[in-house]
Amino acid sequence: MSSLLDKIMSGISRKAPKAIQESFKQNFKSAKNIEWHQDKNGCYEAVFYKDKLEHIAKFDCGAILLEYKINLTEEHLPLLVKKLVENKGEIMNYVLINRGNRIMYEVIFRLSPNERYSMLLTELGEILEEKEL
Repeated sequence: MSSLLDKIMSGISRKAPKAIQESFKQNFKSAKNIEWHQDKNGCYEAVFYKDKLEHIAKFDCGAILLEYKINLTEEHLPLLVKKLVENKGEIMNYVLINRGNRIMYEVIFRLSPNERYSMLLTELGEILEEKEL
C-alpha cells in the first residue's frame, strides 16, 4: 500500500527550499493559492493564481526562474495571435509562455472531438510549431 501512495505522491512537495521560495516571491509578489511540485530532475514548479489567472512557474535547483506560463482567456490574447488562430477550429486553450524573456503563445484547438492540435507562435505571429496531439 505504501508503494502505491509513494507513486501517487511522487513529484509533489508541500514546500520548496527557502532560496526557491525567495526567488518566487521576488518574481510573483501578489501570488495566491501556491502549490509546489518537484520533478524528477530536481526542478520545482509552482502552480498559483495572480490577477485571477492561473500561472505555472518553473525554477531550477539554484532558484533560477526558467520559465513561466499563464493560462489566458481570449480577451488577454494579443490581436495578432488571435487573428492567426481564429479560423483554425474550436479554441480550447491559450497559454502565454515566457522562457528566458522570450514570449510565445501556445494555442490548443480541435477540429473534431478526436482531432486536436497545438500551435506555438511568437508574439509577432510567427508560427514556430504546429502539431497534432
